Amino acid sequence: MKRRLTFLVTCWLMPLGVSAQVKKEQPIGLVVFSADAQLRRARSALPLKATSGDLLFSGDALLTGANSSATFLYCLENLSMRLNPGSEVVLDAQQVQLKRGSLSNKTHAPICLLPELERSPVGDSLFYADARTRQLKTIPQTGDLQAHIQSLPENERNALMAELQPVEKALAANPNDGAYMIAKAVLLQKYNLIADATAAYRQVSATWPESVWTRQLLHEVPESAPDAEKSKPQPNRGEGKTYALLVGISKYQRLSELQFLRYADQDALTFDQHLRSGRGGSVPAENVVLLVNEKATTAAIKNNINQFLKLRAGPNDTVLLFIAAHGIVSDT
Repeated sequence: MKRRLTFLVTCWLMPLGVSAQVKKEQPIGLVVFSADAQLRRARSALPLKATSGDLLFSGDALLTGANSSATFLYCLENLSMRLNPGSEVVLDAQQVQLKRGSLSNKTHAPICLLPELERSPVGDSLFYADARTRQLKTIPQTGDLQAHIQSLPENERNALMAELQPVEKALAANPNDGAYMIAKAVLLQKYNLIADATAAYRQVSATWPESVWTRQLLHEVPESAPDAEKSKPQPNRGEGKTYALLVGISKYQRLSELQFLRYADQDALTFDQHLRSGRGGSVPAENVVLLVNEKATTAAIKNNINQFLKLRAGPNDTVLLFIAAHGIVSDT
């Protein structure tokens, strides 16, 4: 019998751009503090609300209105600076380009270490794509950080201790400094202390709960490894079942109300009702996942694709992926 898997993808409103290959990039800046500032990703015309902990890539812009401001790090020159009200800057690999307004409070930042992340050119400009550290999970361990450092080869141990010393000193003075928390996590990951790096990234997420990349980093990977789940015996589900992931987003945490959509969430709810009806195939409730508004996070969508659709659907089943949301047109 020929194996087949049918995908029906329904995207409403604007088409979502999909990049053929996602490339790792090194962030060059970090939003330390934002008072109603906006962030515009490279090659995107849609401004977002800038939040403390946002990573900045080459080509990204920060904008402030008459009553807003932002403080950010520019790692290529190890500088901290304040973007004054009514200003705009674009960060690139050579310099901070001031488009209008003014910058103030320029100070030297001794340490500015950021994790390398993946970002698609256009389609993921509203979100961060999978981080290189996406495999970091809560890993059972014995002993504390010092014990783990001591277990390293002597040359690595000495190098890590030397790099960690100024970071730990800064954190002792201000335990809630998110920039130094990130630096600590990056260093621990650099020397393959994965469990300790995970704990450090969790502290960053707790300090800056609105930072998208930390939430994705920590929550996107399920507690059980997919390979282990796939190796388990799967029950006989029969043939011709339908599985559906329905996404409808009208309200966005990082957009103003003027940029909200009016009926995207209702579209997903209506399609859910249709699938459960006789005309829609009487799809069982356990075969449908409905994510609307605040429940439709990047992590939730990706987890349900990997852990619900991929693991449950068989070769003769039908998979429905319904998305009603903002999208970005890509020329790739």
